[in-house]
Amino acid sequence: MKPLNCIWFEDKADYAAKLESQTIMPLCDQLGIGFMGVRFEDESGLPEFSKGIHLDLVLVDHNLIGTITGDQIITKIREHKHNKDVEIIYYSTNTQVVDLQKLAGKYDNIIIIHRNDLPSYLVRFLKNF
Repeated sequence: MKPLNCIWFEDKADYAAKLESQTIMPLCDQLGIGFMGVRFEDESGLPEFSKGIHLDLVLVDHNLIGTITGDQIITKIREHKHNKDVEIIYYSTNTQVVDLQKLAGKYDNIIIIHRNDLPSYLVRFLKNF
């Protein structure tokens, strides 16, 4: 099995669990991918980036619990050289895509979408992994 290292910043645990159980895990099993994902509701996952852990994918919701927003998380991720090119899917339900692009569009290798489109982008990513 090919491992897929993923960190997910999403404060809606029920949404994340449903997407993981209904979309991510079945497709990973079918494709022979060992999904190793960790989810955080806030910036508490940021220390993972300073450890030098190689990541294949980062999922970032814009609106999180606490005082930090998704664009601030992305800025902190890109500060670490070993994850400077990791693919990031940045999304929101409440913030327009055009506004997300203003906040994080300056970075390379980032996909900015509405949360409703996240399942289809994950499927595409997994099939190409």
